[in-house]
Amino acid sequence: PTGLKDHGLVYGALDCLLPGLPTTEEPPQAFFAPPAGYCAGQSIPFADASLFGPTAWSWSFPGGEPATSTDPAPVVTYTVPGTYAVTLVATNTNGESTPYTAEVLVDICTGMATTIADGAWRVWPTPTADIVYLQGPSAQKASVVDLQGRTVWSGIVDPQGSIDLRSWAPGTYVLRIAGERIRMVVAR
Repeated sequence: PTGLKDHGLVYGALDCLLPGLPTTEEPPQAFFAPPAGYCAGQSIPFADASLFGPTAWSWSFPGGEPATSTDPAPVVTYTVPGTYAVTLVATNTNGESTPYTAEVLVDICTGMATTIADGAWRVWPTPTADIVYLQGPSAQKASVVDLQGRTVWSGIVDPQGSIDLRSWAPGTYVLRIAGERIRMVVAR
C-alpha cells in the first residue's frame, strides 16, 4: 500500500523489524489471575488468561473439588480454609506451555454472633456481594479499612444501618466501630 493514508506504516511481519517479538507460532504462555476473597465451601471461579491462543487446558487444584479440570474457566470448591497452589498448563498447535502456578487463599468466613450483648455490634451477611447490615446499641462513627490499612469508607452508622459494598473490590475488610474491629468479606 502507498499514499498518504498509510501514515508511514510498514505492512508485513513485525518480527523482521523487531527481532525477538513473540509471534503466534509459539506455544502458549499459561497465566491466570488468582481469585481473592473467597471462603471455604464457596464456589471459586478461575479463568484462563494465557497468551498465544491456547486450545486446551490442564488445571490442577490439589485439595479442591474437582482436583483437576480441562475447562478454560473451571469452578472449584475448597472445603478447608488455607493456601492452595493452583497450576495451569495451556496447549495450542505449537506445543505446551511451561506450568504456571499461583497461590489461592481460601479464608475462614463466619458471620458474627446472632445476639447483641454488652454493646457489641453485629454484622451480616459475610461474605456478601452487595450490602452488609449492621446492628448495634446506638449511632456511631465508623470506618472501614482494607488489609493494607487504607481507609475505604467512613461515616456514621445507625443502630439499624447498612453499608453498600457493590462498588468494592472482592476481598477482606475491617470495620472499625465503637472500639471493635469486625471482619467483612466481599465476594462475587
